[in-house]
Amino acid sequence: GKEGKAAQVKTIYTFVSQNNIDYNEAFGGMIPYVTSGSLFTGTFKTDMGNPLNSTKFGVPFVGEPATLSGSYKYTPGDVYYDNKNKVITDKEDEFSIYAVLYDAALEYDGPKDNWTDFSIPFKLLEGKIYDPSKNYYIAVVCASSAEGDFYQGAPGSTLIVDNFKVNPK
Repeated sequence: GKEGKAAQVKTIYTFVSQNNIDYNEAFGGMIPYVTSGSLFTGTFKTDMGNPLNSTKFGVPFVGEPATLSGSYKYTPGDVYYDNKNKVITDKEDEFSIYAVLYDAALEYDGPKDNWTDFSIPFKLLEGKIYDPSKNYYIAVVCASSAEGDFYQGAPGSTLIVDNFKVNPK
């Protein structure tokens, strides 16, 4: 890591073929062709009937956050696939780092071979206000492929993160 240990998430190619049988297609999409690496606050319980329902984002959070900060390195994979296992030649993979209590997202700024520090502000969604009397949950999410929730990305895309901190107001 940048300091001590870090977390690494990586996109993998999960295409299963044997005897000219595409098992991803045969199982009706239960096995995606591409699986993005992800790291998030919350819980995970496998739901084979609806894989996107497996993630339960968020943990209790007290106080009003101002920024999400940390460091990252990113290398996109070489070949980008859509969710039908088709190569998209004019697309480079992107990572995703964001936190939700309101809304905070790090804008993709290309591959980074060296540690890159960031600090992104939390922004209230339009028409929303922070109410200190309410109970809030916060989810911090990192993905090695920004469109991994659509089972799209480039196998080998690697995001390494370190020193994450939610900074209070």
